[in-house]
Amino acid sequence: MAPATHPPALEPPAGLCYERRMVWLKGSLSVAFIAVNTILVCAPLYLMALLRSLLIGRWRRTMTQRMDLAIDIWVSANRGLLRALKLVDLDVVWPQAPLRRDRWYLVVSNHQAWADILLLQTALRPVLPPLKFFTKRQLIWLPLAGLAMKLLGFPYVRRGRLSVGEANRAAAVNKDREDTLAACSVFRSHPTAVLSFLEGTRFTPAKQAAQRSRFRHLLNPRIGGLSYVLSGLHDQLHQLVDVTILYPDGAPGFWAFLGGTRRRVRMWIAVHDLNPEMRRQDTAAQRAALGPFIEDLWRTKDARLSAVGSD
Repeated sequence: MAPATHPPALEPPAGLCYERRMVWLKGSLSVAFIAVNTILVCAPLYLMALLRSLLIGRWRRTMTQRMDLAIDIWVSANRGLLRALKLVDLDVVWPQAPLRRDRWYLVVSNHQAWADILLLQTALRPVLPPLKFFTKRQLIWLPLAGLAMKLLGFPYVRRGRLSVGEANRAAAVNKDREDTLAACSVFRSHPTAVLSFLEGTRFTPAKQAAQRSRFRHLLNPRIGGLSYVLSGLHDQLHQLVDVTILYPDGAPGFWAFLGGTRRRVRMWIAVHDLNPEMRRQDTAAQRAALGPFIEDLWRTKDARLSAVGSD
């Protein structure tokens, strides 16, 4: 009887092996670079925060402003990483209205992936002051970065409030408002851009169906946090910057983005004036003006994403 034979194992094409190795190499280098960059930025930041705790008045405000340099350094280094490893092919449509780093701005954007923040920082770094964004309270436990964001004044907010009782829910909402207004009182001392993802979470088809979204490509916007910022910075905010992000090949996961396998990103930036009604500190009147304005922004954003998706 002839010995049994087995078909030869199929080897993956050489080109595919090379591509996989490059993805692994780029991903590993990216993770290592961001980790080292974070450590190098956080070490002096923590020392500056310790010194700030010993200061008062004008000296304390000056130190707070100097600490924002940590954001610029961290973002600039990451921009260099994205360019050196060619991780993204970023196409940005800029507004005709000029943007300036010496003014205060409110920034809103749709939210699809963790990479959104990195890309927004990369694109807006040359034209806006450092971005401060609403952060889930759980992220304060993130190694190094969680404490750094707290020291830099990022507003920490609670999520999942609908699952608690009405009394606790009201207390959580009030606490978020107090924390945001406290952060805004610090932002008043130096130009800042406050970023808010109005959808409250990253877009997925499952979340879209669960909340019965009014939009094809977006979740329903929430204006609570936005109204708090408008109340806290009502007389200093220059304009609202609306950003629409599209990943033509689908929203990337952590490794897909850092490995450069989904490079194409399109971004549209529009600038809008804030009318006096939206700047009012009377919550009811302010929300009555803000609600329709944001709804119109979201419908325009959804229409743009639909039009591009049908190209």
